[in-house]
Amino acid sequence: MKKEFSVVIAGGGSTFTPGIVMMLLENQERFPIRKLKFYDNFAQRQETIAEACKILLKERAPHIEFSYTTDPEEAFTDIDFCMAHIRAGLYAMREQDEKIPLRHAV
Repeated sequence: MKKEFSVVIAGGGSTFTPGIVMMLLENQERFPIRKLKFYDNFAQRQETIAEACKILLKERAPHIEFSYTTDPEEAFTDIDFCMAHIRAGLYAMREQDEKIPLRHAV
C-alpha cells in the first residue's frame, strides 16, 4: 500500500491555489494525498477560495480530508509537506514584483 501524504498550502487564499489543487489531483497516482489543508492569514479571501476547492475535492477526490484555517498551529500539525505560496503585500507587492525586473530589462 502506498503512503498517503498530508499537505498544507501556506497562502491558501491565493487565486492560484485552485490550480495547485488541480495539479495535485492530476498526480494522485504519483503523490497520493490523505489530507489537504489551506493556511492563510487573510480569512475572508481564503474562505472564498477554500469553499470553491471544497466542491472540487468533493467531486473529484472525496477521500481527501480537507480543511482550512488561519491558525498556524492547526495548519502545520500532522503534515508531511508544506507548499509555500506566499506573497507579502498582496497586489501592491505583486505590482512591484512584476515592474522592478522590467526596469532592469529582465
